[in-house]
Amino acid sequence: MPRGFEAYARILHPIERDRPQPPETWETIFLAEPMEFERELVSWKTVAAAEGKRIQKFTQSSSLSLADPQTSTQEWFDSVGWRYSQTIEGDLEGGTLARVAAVLANHTSTPYQGVAAIWEGWGAGTPVRYSSARPALWGSVVARGAEAARNLKQILNGSQARLELPGRSHRLFAAGVLEFADLDWMAHAPWGESEEYAQSPSILWPQDHTWVLVTEVDYDSTIIAGSMQLIDALLVTDGLEVFEVGSDIEERLRIYPDQEPSDVGE
Repeated sequence: MPRGFEAYARILHPIERDRPQPPETWETIFLAEPMEFERELVSWKTVAAAEGKRIQKFTQSSSLSLADPQTSTQEWFDSVGWRYSQTIEGDLEGGTLARVAAVLANHTSTPYQGVAAIWEGWGAGTPVRYSSARPALWGSVVARGAEAARNLKQILNGSQARLELPGRSHRLFAAGVLEFADLDWMAHAPWGESEEYAQSPSILWPQDHTWVLVTEVDYDSTIIAGSMQLIDALLVTDGLEVFEVGSDIEERLRIYPDQEPSDVGE
């Protein structure tokens, strides 16, 4: 995470839960034809409340789970039948990213120009997929991405626009933040696996460098650095679970939950 910004925020990745559509229960659902489930994304606060816990700004998602450590499953059930999944690490859910991007777009002079970096471990090194609906917006990693990447002051090898960080290689795409404010952004992302799903950017940076968004591969949350005005706007945006943090947030997130018992309280 780059230092030197005025303020920082941590956005918690939502957690998915599901349960059988009434009148079915977990005891009967697997005999039902068809099997129908209610599904929704919920906040960490909701999950913590179901367990009689609370969250703080450095809480880690693993502290919330009541999953049995003796089994391989990471699922657990609450008293009213909801089954909770683990937070997805390294990926900010598409609708949540769209809400974040709408705020970010109001805090840059270059909402149409910027760089999206995708960790190559997600498959960004494979041939990219282009949607005929938006060829002009996303552009190509070679033609537009190489030019945008120079703004990051990184050395490019050959015609491949890349960003090399310790332990992480990224493929760079030219992309303005407004493209992610569209709820349909996954259908048009050139690195997407399909029109229904695309990995969220590991790094998103506008051309004027007024802020930066980082979703580290192993983290259960996304970090944004920028102005205090931007962080304040994120804190009051509906549909987001946000904490103001310091520039040392990455060091904080490397601490295992059992080393900071104050983060999640009974």
